Amino acid sequence: VQFYNSYIKKDKIWIITEFCDCGSVQDIMKITNKCYKEIEIASIMAMVLKGLQYLHLQKKFHGGINSSNILINNEGVIKLSDFNISEQLLLNSESNKIPPELIGKNKLDNFSVKSDIWYLGLTCIELAEGTLDFKNGEIITQKNSQNGMKNSNLWSLDFIDFIKKCLNENPLNRPSPASLLNHPFIIKNNKGKIIIRKKINSIKALIDIYREKIDEQEEKMIINDIEKDSLEISSFKETLN
Repeated sequence: VQFYNSYIKKDKIWIITEFCDCGSVQDIMKITNKCYKEIEIASIMAMVLKGLQYLHLQKKFHGGINSSNILINNEGVIKLSDFNISEQLLLNSESNKIPPELIGKNKLDNFSVKSDIWYLGLTCIELAEGTLDFKNGEIITQKNSQNGMKNSNLWSLDFIDFIKKCLNENPLNRPSPASLLNHPFIIKNNKGKIIIRKKINSIKALIDIYREKIDEQEEKMIINDIEKDSLEISSFKETLN
């Protein structure tokens, strides 16, 4: 996503970026209560890989690819957000979701562009087989140790191979974004923004309702912050008196 500006208010950093009207690919899963088809996953991943390819050429890594920071605009274009949040991600992740090279002492020192590929593989599983936990609104990913897929028989051999290459335990053997863009899974299934735009257009009314609910939640949070600030000011004045 395009960065516009940032500022600090108290102990928070506020970042101003371009607006992605349709939210994240995770939001779409919550709205429809459905996972993605292979053709949709390939189209999403093709754009994500182009973003990673650009970043990696700049000697930078993303640090936390997942379904919540892959955003969609009204044109069906995929955008990456939330860069370099690796430390927070690692502290809050389950051990079976962390790249092997990051487990153990000084794990953050081993973070590299190849760690992005590992998380890309996990995100593919999440989009294909994730289930919605309505209790806390999070996607739960279930996988086995063999190839990462819970129901391998439901997916093409190309898709399974794509994921297996991303989840190679040796980071040196994980392919680059450029290499993955030429993988048969992407070549055969990628339809670009057209297929994504078709999907979001079919549920536009649901997206608008979902965003209204999100806006209401954020408004309540802002009001709570204002009330909290007022209490702190009152308490400070009482202390002075």
